[in-house]
Amino acid sequence: MLAKQSWRMMQDKTTLCYQVLKAKYFPDGDIMGANTRTNASMLWRGVIASLSILKMGSTWRIGSGWDVKIWRDNWLPSGAIPQSQMALVHHNLDDRVSDLIDEAKGCWKEVAVRHSLCAEDAELILHIPISRSCSIDRLIWLGTNNGKFTIKSAYKYAWQLSFGSEHHNHDQVLLPVWKAVWFLNVPPKIKHVLWRIIWEILPSHDILLSKGIDVELGCVAETVWTLPSEGVVKINVDASIPRQAGMVSLGVVLRDGNGRVLGAGKKTMSSQGGITHAEILTICFGVQLGKEFGCSSIIVESNSLNAVQVVASSNECYLTYGALIEDLKERIRLFGSCSFKYIHRNLNNIAHRIANLSPTLSPWEGVWVDTLPSAICTDPTL
Repeated sequence: MLAKQSWRMMQDKTTLCYQVLKAKYFPDGDIMGANTRTNASMLWRGVIASLSILKMGSTWRIGSGWDVKIWRDNWLPSGAIPQSQMALVHHNLDDRVSDLIDEAKGCWKEVAVRHSLCAEDAELILHIPISRSCSIDRLIWLGTNNGKFTIKSAYKYAWQLSFGSEHHNHDQVLLPVWKAVWFLNVPPKIKHVLWRIIWEILPSHDILLSKGIDVELGCVAETVWTLPSEGVVKINVDASIPRQAGMVSLGVVLRDGNGRVLGAGKKTMSSQGGITHAEILTICFGVQLGKEFGCSSIIVESNSLNAVQVVASSNECYLTYGALIEDLKERIRLFGSCSFKYIHRNLNNIAHRIANLSPTLSPWEGVWVDTLPSAICTDPTL
């Protein structure tokens, strides 16, 4: 439980507990750099012990970059500290990530990044999304899919660090449980289901979502694409990841209440994220086009349930691409109404076709007004 309290103090420096401990144990620094003392209380010794695990299992999600030190803090997506061009660059250990960000343009200072850091880390950093609203830097936990800290994940992470082979040790702990299950006086199929539940491999709704698999929200799914109501524009979006590494392709189509095509867009850009990150990028692109086309009320449809749940949530996003979500929420305030909806991939065919049109090897963006791309218009399968 001390680990959870330590995590809260790392997240919020305004708590009474943090202020009391700071006054006594680290008056001139912060908790991340604090050390134990010979006369320290048992509480503080426990906090220090938990901090070592928390530091290794967390990373900074960059907002303004002001609270993160380039050479001292973990802030790469992998949770590592960047490596510098030691032979070429003399740096200050207290340099901040904000020094590498062009606040006016909302992007990285590419020349400075490539000059200061090794080539591999520089490439990773240049793909980290930057918040245009200069949001706060946020410490996120790498042990869970949503970036939020849990005691269970911290225990699992500490176990892996200590023993290495997770499954062997896990089996030893669960041995009494297995014996109890196998000696139950129930049919074998019940034992099999219990075994799958314990190992969290039963394909339930939550388990499928945690593995990045899109599932239906309910038992009954729509079978045809439906028109939006009068005055509302429906924006369908989809993303694909071409074979060339580090690129994503985004497709968008806008239609009104009569089903008339208002426009379409395709964008190819560099990205080091996974498919959910790509789907969020295309949602942002769709909302951007909605504003450029002068829409006041929009419905954004995507066939990625994970992406829809992330962007529609009212909770703060702790994922590495949380800056994108914060900027998106600022942008949708400019609309009279904006909602996000999950649909089956079969109903998102046009956006899918646009995303997969003529993949390019370099960043590219195209917009069509009152029509679809010619290759889509002549497609007999639509």
